[in-house]
Formats: sequence, C-alpha cells, structure tokens
Amino acid sequence: MIHKTAFPSRAKRLQSISQEMTLSQSYPLLKIGKIKKELFGELIENVNRYIYSNLTKFYSGEKFSHDKFLLETQPEQIRGLPNITPNGLILPKQSTCSEYNKVHSSIVKIVREFKLGQYAESLHAPINIRLIDGNKNDSDQRPHSSTKMHSDIWAGEPSNSIAIFIPIYGDKKNIDVKWIEPLTFPEELKQPLSDFNEGRHIVVGGTRYNVDFSPGDIILVDPYLIHATNKVKDLLRLSIDFRFITRSVIDNDLLAPGTRQANYLTYEEWSDIGGGLSLTSNSLLTQFSEENSRQENTYAAKYGIKRVKDGKQCL
Repeated sequence: MIHKTAFPSRAKRLQSISQEMTLSQSYPLLKIGKIKKELFGELIENVNRYIYSNLTKFYSGEKFSHDKFLLETQPEQIRGLPNITPNGLILPKQSTCSEYNKVHSSIVKIVREFKLGQYAESLHAPINIRLIDGNKNDSDQRPHSSTKMHSDIWAGEPSNSIAIFIPIYGDKKNIDVKWIEPLTFPEELKQPLSDFNEGRHIVVGGTRYNVDFSPGDIILVDPYLIHATNKVKDLLRLSIDFRFITRSVIDNDLLAPGTRQANYLTYEEWSDIGGGLSLTSNSLLTQFSEENSRQENTYAAKYGIKRVKDGKQCL
C-alpha cells in the first residue's frame, strides 16, 4: 500500500536508510524490520543482566532469581529502583555500567547487521533502556512527558536525526504508542519547546499510522512523526531507543540543529563501546532527584567514555 506524505524528501531518506531491512511495515516516516533471532536473544540476555544487576546492587539484602522474566516476577522491586527517570530511563550508574556496556555491544551488532552505520554522522550514547509503567500518575502531566504528543525535535534532538526503537518486553495492547504524521511542520516548531503541548495542534487532520510492533522488531522513525506513549493497563513495557544524526541534510534540517550534540559520538567511537571503550559514570545507585523538576533539553545524566584497561569496562 502506498501512503501519501507531505514530506517526500524525508520519506525518501528514510527509505534509503532502511534498504537493508526486510520491512514488515512501511510508512513514509516509519519503517519496521525484524532482528535476527540470535542477535535479539543476546540482547534480551544482556538487558536482563542489566536489570538483575540494578536489583541486586540496590536491594543488597534480597535474593533474586536470574531469569528472563524479571519484569513478571519482580515488577514492584523494579518500579522501586532509584535510577529510573520520570520518562522511564533506567540510567547506568557506577556499579552497573559494566552490564550497560554489554547491552550497548549487543545494539552495535544489530546496527551493523542492518548496515546503518554508513548513514550515520554520529550516534547518541548512552542508548536508552526504557521502562514504561502503565500506571497513570501525576508525572504524565510534566512538560516533557512522553505521554504527550511530541516530536523528538521538541526535546532537543536534531531534525536530521533518526530514532531507533527496539521493543524488548511487553504487549502493545497494554502500553501502545500513537503515531501521527502532521500535514505540515511549521518553522516555529522546529526547535525545543518548554512544553510539548505547545505543538500538539499540528496533529489535527494528520495521518494516523496504525503500527503493530512486537519484541524483536526494529523501528526507524523520522523526527517529523509525532508520537506519544498511550497507557492502557497497569503493566510494564521495556524497550530500547536511541538516535543517530544522518549524513544527509534536507528540508531545512539546519534550522533545528538540536541541543544534545555533546552526547553524540562518531560511529567509530560509538561502535567501540563495550569493546575497546567503556561508558562510565561517577554517580552512585541512589535516589534520582535533581532531574525530577528539570526542563532543560539535555540528557538526564552525565557520562564519560574511557579506554578499557586490563579487560575492565568500568574505570
């Protein structure tokens, strides 16, 4: 089925980027492919080790079974982890960065499988290991809540960035994502916004993407596609997302250069994390606080990149 779009040059760019993928669903500003079973299996194992490490380091007096169903068996303990931001990022900390780097290494293999590096000027680090809680609460009304319709541009991402989403765990019937392609994208909205609601009117009359995704999919998204988390049931969903800045520049991309360039690395550096390089943190696994009220268009925490020595990934 051919879908009309108001942004043909952006659709053409995304089509080119996704050409190594066998697409299960294809929209002008969104493409979905399938990750090889062995690569996705390795990713699941490393994500589970990361969650297990967070649980055992924070709840030091408790014992946990190291299985792949931690989100089913330990939902309340996971909800209680101190390093989860209001938008669900499970932030790497000093005591868990080793496990994070293994997750990153698995993502590098997936990026290589689809030959995405050739299109990337730079990639964001860290990748986001994101836990979405179906519980509706007051934080959903925050200015930059992911439950509000938004473009990544409004959160400070460059307009020539491509978002990659990888569902890990959870049923989309319980926590879904709404996707709407707007009819236009006014220049005054090609910048960070203090509140996502300032731009929500552009979805009026737009095209709804009826996207069906499941664990093991890889989803590529242009930032002109407006989206929001839709909470249906009180359950957990786990996914990974990150962004890369494209080599090609189109449609006045330079009008929205973004505010997060400090978190982007060259492909060579980014793809060496978990190998010769290690993402590091000086922050302890303690209660997340200062970012609860933050509205800056920067990343939620600060990290370093160091060369691995003697096989140690956290230095």
